[in-house]
Amino acid sequence: YYYLATASLFFFFFLAPDGFWYNTYFNTSYVFNLIGGKELQVGRHRQNTFGLKLRGNYRGGFRYTPVDVTSSMKSKRVVYKTRNTYGERLPDFNRVDFGVSYRINKARNAWILLADIQNVLNTRNVLRRKFSYTNKQIVTADSKGIGMIPVLTVRTEF
Repeated sequence: YYYLATASLFFFFFLAPDGFWYNTYFNTSYVFNLIGGKELQVGRHRQNTFGLKLRGNYRGGFRYTPVDVTSSMKSKRVVYKTRNTYGERLPDFNRVDFGVSYRINKARNAWILLADIQNVLNTRNVLRRKFSYTNKQIVTADSKGIGMIPVLTVRTEF
């Protein structure tokens, strides 16, 4: 069996030509990862390997620049709060992946069959926030991830 846990705390800022420090798009502030699995020797001579794995990821959301609603209404277009560039953060991102593998070991080669389900909990994380001026109001639209993704792989090694 194996397992690994990581945690990262960080802050990304940049100094703009106007002399102010701003967040970057990727300043999510933290990332936590956890991965674990178990491999079992199977087969008549215990030469093959059956494996299970589980991986989790949790991090802060990406950054976006908020809209100045008052200025947007006056100018009839989206106006951003440039003094607060990337000052707001999207909801936290989380994902859990699950995988099963089977490795067939031969004398001169090996076949590996993998079945992974990425985002097994089908979480629709917010990836981006867009703004538009429509019908005298500011409309917010969130772009979300696509949800669960099955991945099947056959690989040979020789």
